Amino acid sequence: MKQFEIKRKQIEYLSMFLEVLILWSIAKTTGMEGMGFFLAAWIPYVVLWAVLAENVPDAVGKMIRFRKSKGQYKSIRSLKQLTLFWLLLTGACGSVLLLCLAGVLSKNVFHSVYSKLMIWMLAPLVLLRALSALFLGFSQGEGTELPAVLAAVVRPLLTYGFGMIISTATRGYGEKVSLLLKQECYTAMYAGAGWCLAMTAAETIVFLLSMLAYLRIRRKSRGEENEGRKSADDYPALLGTLYGNMGGRILVRLLEIFPIFVGMILYYSRAEENAPAGFGSYFVGYLAVCLAVVFLLNAVTVPLWGKVTGFRRRDEKRMACVAFQGGIHLLFSLGLWASVSFSVLAAQVGGFVGFTSPNLVKAVVPGSFWILFMALSFYFSRMLIRLGKALIAVGMGVLCDMLFLMIFLILWSNASMGILAFLYACLIAAAMQAVLTGAFCMQLLGLKMEWLKVFGIPFFAGAAVALLEFLAAKFVTVYLGNGLTVLTVGGVGFLIFLCALLFLRNFDEEELDVIPLGVILHSLGSMLSVF
Repeated sequence: MKQFEIKRKQIEYLSMFLEVLILWSIAKTTGMEGMGFFLAAWIPYVVLWAVLAENVPDAVGKMIRFRKSKGQYKSIRSLKQLTLFWLLLTGACGSVLLLCLAGVLSKNVFHSVYSKLMIWMLAPLVLLRALSALFLGFSQGEGTELPAVLAAVVRPLLTYGFGMIISTATRGYGEKVSLLLKQECYTAMYAGAGWCLAMTAAETIVFLLSMLAYLRIRRKSRGEENEGRKSADDYPALLGTLYGNMGGRILVRLLEIFPIFVGMILYYSRAEENAPAGFGSYFVGYLAVCLAVVFLLNAVTVPLWGKVTGFRRRDEKRMACVAFQGGIHLLFSLGLWASVSFSVLAAQVGGFVGFTSPNLVKAVVPGSFWILFMALSFYFSRMLIRLGKALIAVGMGVLCDMLFLMIFLILWSNASMGILAFLYACLIAAAMQAVLTGAFCMQLLGLKMEWLKVFGIPFFAGAAVALLEFLAAKFVTVYLGNGLTVLTVGGVGFLIFLCALLFLRNFDEEELDVIPLGVILHSLGSMLSVF
């Protein structure tokens, strides 16, 4: 991976982090019940988007760059025409499908009739997102990553700005309807619909900007498309190449979404009227917090994908193992700190984001380790894809999703478990996926893991820091409140954790030379006279 591609990927994951923050804003505007209505509309869109176009920019950009390197400029023109037609067709079909199925999804699948309007508002987003992804792919094929970076930054900012304005207006209208019909749910429904409309409006602007950026880039190379050789690819072959480049990533992403999608369907079908509020509270107070941290950890590990494969390509097997193990070491250390901090500060985090259910706060103590397991499984599955073993990543995903479903159904048979059945099933499945995909990666690379260094020392250091954070939180929460307690206790605990690892010489200098944040850790170690 080239440096600018790494930066783009990192910014995209940071953009996903911002999108999670927007979900908290939606929850504050609509309430937990309204958040449940919104999720019943948003999750089907996410599934459809993952199928149609999530990996289009990278796949199309790769195909264009390959043909440019071969001088097949006329073939590039055919490729652009085909993909534009195909994404217009599939994106339009996806939007129409979401419009047509809005009633079925809201009434029969999620048993949440108040989600129907939100699904209608999100339906055009499928087509708009597909087209903006295509034009970003065209720009990447021309060697320009800037439009993709700008789109990743602008999208959440526009969504938040439009959302606060539009949802305020629609919420006011919803309050009038609720008073008239004596049904409070209309307030949440219209507020959520305002956010859905804001997402569609924001994507419209992103699409226009990405198209204009590509047209400006295209002017510089317009003459090239009439020159050079034309490859022998026909349209079916081009589509086959397109989905060959992104098929594994699509399947892996769908398998990652599967537990949330299926778990929601089963939970909404049993809880019925109480489902939106219950699942909305669970998602905002637990799952969204975990996802936000996971996206940050994903951004950290992106450079290692290219480093490991680059070392293997140059037949430097030992350095490939050093880089891969260094990634596990860094990810386990950061993920463990995040998990134990969320565990001991569960009440403070819950109070800060509006998540106050006592039973669920207790469940977060073990459930917070989903952060660690999900971050590791993401790192391992993407590494398998980069190593050309996407089928192994897909197979492990299928196996772990089957495990999730089996555990969820067993726990779900106990009516008192409720949403906790979903939480524990996700936790166990994520742990199993991390173990299996990690084992395959280590076998492929021929890595002999240093277990004490990578897992043992960070584990005991994390346990000690967790105890300190727990005692500190008990003392300072009364004076600082939930939000400041999380920031101060968590921040100080993080510094103590890093310093402890450095004093114990848990990271060596060779490892710090190849891992992300290695320069920062080395500088901190030098200040502490460790190195």
